[in-house]
Amino acid sequence: MIFEPQPPTIRQLVVGTLWVLACCGIGAWLGRLSDSSTNPFFIVASVGCFLAASLAIFRPLFWLISWPILKFIDRLFIPVGSNDRPTFDLTVARHCREKERYDDALDEYERLRQLHPKRPEPYDEAIELLEEHYEDAEELITEWRELRRRRIR
Repeated sequence: MIFEPQPPTIRQLVVGTLWVLACCGIGAWLGRLSDSSTNPFFIVASVGCFLAASLAIFRPLFWLISWPILKFIDRLFIPVGSNDRPTFDLTVARHCREKERYDDALDEYERLRQLHPKRPEPYDEAIELLEEHYEDAEELITEWRELRRRRIR
């Protein structure tokens, strides 16, 4: 989701519920006092307690109300599956190789390997790069070969 409100924690729900019960209880008690008295203070205090109760539970209610609406809006503008993974593209790695930026090319092969672990091209080209341009990279070459053997069958 582009904007995803955080779901309430258990602690927030419990504390909010306790505040709602306390404020509603005090508000009901003050409301009963206002029935037996003509003092407007009890009515204002009762309404104030009910407003405080609604503020105590505002964040969980905001999440419950806004999450489905925002999810629906996101699905309208960002279709399902469009943001799963970027497309497989070796042009950046190959460009780094042409410019003799071998460390950047290896980083790009690593990124592609993590995003698309079943594709053999990043493994093969990284092994080829290591064999051509790095003299003491036998451990790294064996590591890449082992990763390729485990991931691609």
